[in-house]
Amino acid sequence: MQSPHLVRIISCKEQQDVGVILEEYISGETLDEKLRRYGTMPPELVGNYAQQLLEVLEQIHAQGIVHRDISPKNILISTDGVVKLLDFDISRQWKMNRNADTTILGTVGFASPEQYGFLQTDATADIYAVGVLMNVMLEGVLPNVRLTGKKPFQGIIKKCIEIDPQNRYQSVSELRLAFKPERQMPQGKQTILPGFRTGVVWKEILAVFIYLFLIIGSIQFMMMYGKTPAAFGLEAIAVLIYAWLSCAVGFNFLLWDTKVPGIRSLQKPVRIIIRIILALILFYFGMLLENYVKFTLLGLTSQ
Repeated sequence: MQSPHLVRIISCKEQQDVGVILEEYISGETLDEKLRRYGTMPPELVGNYAQQLLEVLEQIHAQGIVHRDISPKNILISTDGVVKLLDFDISRQWKMNRNADTTILGTVGFASPEQYGFLQTDATADIYAVGVLMNVMLEGVLPNVRLTGKKPFQGIIKKCIEIDPQNRYQSVSELRLAFKPERQMPQGKQTILPGFRTGVVWKEILAVFIYLFLIIGSIQFMMMYGKTPAAFGLEAIAVLIYAWLSCAVGFNFLLWDTKVPGIRSLQKPVRIIIRIILALILFYFGMLLENYVKFTLLGLTSQ
């Protein structure tokens, strides 16, 4: 089975009665190492990692395999942000007419109750562990210590970790549907534009005025200082930098801070500060370019 979320096996051979498996090397660190360093993770990043993990779980569950040991130590995050599911040592195949697992294994806190001998484990055992994992990423503690209050994770995690497996999501595909944007926003509100992402009316009204201000202001300044072809071109670049790019960076256009390596793993307050600093830097250099157009190219004097 091939998947970008599984470590590729290069070769398997026997040497002196010992099985040797050669696997690809992946640069990155485990989720456990990330959590030890940062404590918690922003909801956007948790959702990203969870969706990648669910993608590979859906594949292995389709083969009748239950991982049974989903925990931060068994999840590797590569340097390019790809989730890799590790350690299938205690995975098993679901079997008909079996009341319990033969061997009781799993990471304490993440293992489902049925892994302690009550029932046979199936896909819902991994779903239980995913719920616990998301809570640990969001809050830094197990859900029985403190269940996250962040939406939509709170309700999703609560259903994942039900004691009775019948009350959990019955498949990974069902759990993945719970994350669909259309279930979190009114239909027709999905957009990448800042101000229109949440569907909140007052934010949309404010965004309309801001976009109109940017458009009218951009046209006005390009007409005002675009006296020559060179001045017009440089002024257009200046306006693009100090008006549009600075706003795009500051207001997180395309949720860029959840995609850039080195920034996406930081906590949200830190990422906000970074966005503000970068926006101010862009505004500063855009204004420098505009001043060059005004005072050097056009020879205007400051009033």
